[in-house]
Amino acid sequence: MHPQDVLTSLGEVAAAFAGFSGVVSALGARSITDLPTPHRFRFANLLVVSVGAAIFAFLPAVLEQFATGSSAVWALSSALLALFTGVLLFARWRAGLRLTKGSLNRWMATSWVGVLSAVSLLQLAALTGWPSARSGAAYVAGVFGLLLLSGLQFISLALPDHAKDTTREH
Repeated sequence: MHPQDVLTSLGEVAAAFAGFSGVVSALGARSITDLPTPHRFRFANLLVVSVGAAIFAFLPAVLEQFATGSSAVWALSSALLALFTGVLLFARWRAGLRLTKGSLNRWMATSWVGVLSAVSLLQLAALTGWPSARSGAAYVAGVFGLLLLSGLQFISLALPDHAKDTTREH
């Protein structure tokens, strides 16, 4: 990939972020700090994972611009993605535990732990070259996992009344 192509792609991502900020403004016409704590937690999750997915989507293309082999590009990309998802899982888990019981969606928390753990383990396996030689397949699956979490978090943020765990009284 030529540097001009990478820059064009990065420009497209910048435009997408600008559009995303408009959506956020439309959804919450007030300041982020005025949102209830569970909504702020969801918004932070959405923002961090979305930006992370965009950065990691372009990382191999940027690394290819340097004189490194394909195997090294995928190894470094996988190592950084595994580090990111591991730290994200730990940090957001701790933040989630500080919220009041029942203010988070059980299905969303389970999805987060499951997907981030799977992405971390998949990247570590790819880093070691197991079960096959290093390639982009595991890395692409990891970035897709981040995008999946972004989509689920957007739904959780946009439709909190429908996503909230409730127990029905009979």
